[in-house]
Amino acid sequence: MAAGMQVIRLAAVLFFALVAGDSHVGRAQDNYDTGAAWLELCTGADMGTTGKFACFGYFKAVDHFAQLLARGHPNAVELRKTIGCIPQGVDVGQVTAVVVKHLREHPERLHLPFIELLLEAQRKAFPCP
Repeated sequence: MAAGMQVIRLAAVLFFALVAGDSHVGRAQDNYDTGAAWLELCTGADMGTTGKFACFGYFKAVDHFAQLLARGHPNAVELRKTIGCIPQGVDVGQVTAVVVKHLREHPERLHLPFIELLLEAQRKAFPCP
């Protein structure tokens, strides 16, 4: 797939994740960038289809973005170590389970930015060789 198409695809996934999750997460907390807000979004009793798509969409967008950066970045190996090395065959559902587990195991960190916690969970679960 051409780089231009990958960027368009990434932008579409990010847009969907943000739009789909915005109203749902906003109800839970004023600051929906935190681990606490995303934990509720990804596991809440009223998660529903919108929450599931927002959660999965966000994780998939981060993965696509990481792959795109790694391909064109002169320090691709170091960049992947920051993000984690998710092996072939691991789907977004498994990544979601890993991240949710990490959030539940570290409630003292739920006030931190979600992207920081997501990358931390991925690095621990899928370390690079």
